[in-house]
Formats: sequence, structure tokens, C-alpha cells
Amino acid sequence: MERENTTTITIEGVYEGYVITVTFHGRVEQVPAAVQRLQAMGVQPVPAATVSKGETDASAERSDRADLPSPSFTPDGVPCCPIHQREMRQGRWGWYCPAKDGDAFCSFTWKPKKAKKGETA
Repeated sequence: MERENTTTITIEGVYEGYVITVTFHGRVEQVPAAVQRLQAMGVQPVPAATVSKGETDASAERSDRADLPSPSFTPDGVPCCPIHQREMRQGRWGWYCPAKDGDAFCSFTWKPKKAKKGETA
């Protein structure tokens, strides 16, 4: 392979409930075939965890957030990040995932819905 015609990419996916990272080395033309092979193996894309930056319309933000995955919970009731399957930590404005995605921390956050008057949790 010629050095200038090769690329290296990483692809994150979910396989049997686990988040995996696959590193691909090869020609740019081979990337679609590599992605198709991962899909054929049952690897699913990692779900988006946040509204895209720059989103300012509050109603669009609410509808986007409705599509976010919900955390699972440990037997002790601690929420777990649906992307990294790690226990979340409670912060000032809700729960957050302490895992790192490259150089940045995971952007998945979760705030429990408050029960309306007359509803039980």
C-alpha cells in the first residue's frame, strides 16, 4: 500500500450491549466496506447522547432529548451511562458520566423527572 493513500480511523459501536472501538487501517475506498462488515456482524452505531451544539430552539431541544437513551440502574439505584455502561456520578445539576471519549469527557447527562402533583414515583 502506498503511504499517502492510506488512512486510519476509529469507529465506535455497540456489540451485544458493549461499546467497542474498532481501529481501521487501509485505503479510503475500503472504509464503506469495513462499515458494512461491522453492520453485518451486528455492530450498531453508538447512540447520540446530546443535542448538537448550536441548537437554540427550546422545542427542538426538548424533542431531541426525548429520543435520548435512558440510563440503566445498579441494584443500589445508581444510574449507569447507556453509552459506557459505567456508574454515573451526581453533580450539581444532575447525574453525569465520568468516562472519557478521547480527550473529552462523555457528554451524557441525566436528570430524573420530577413527579407532578398527585403522581407517585
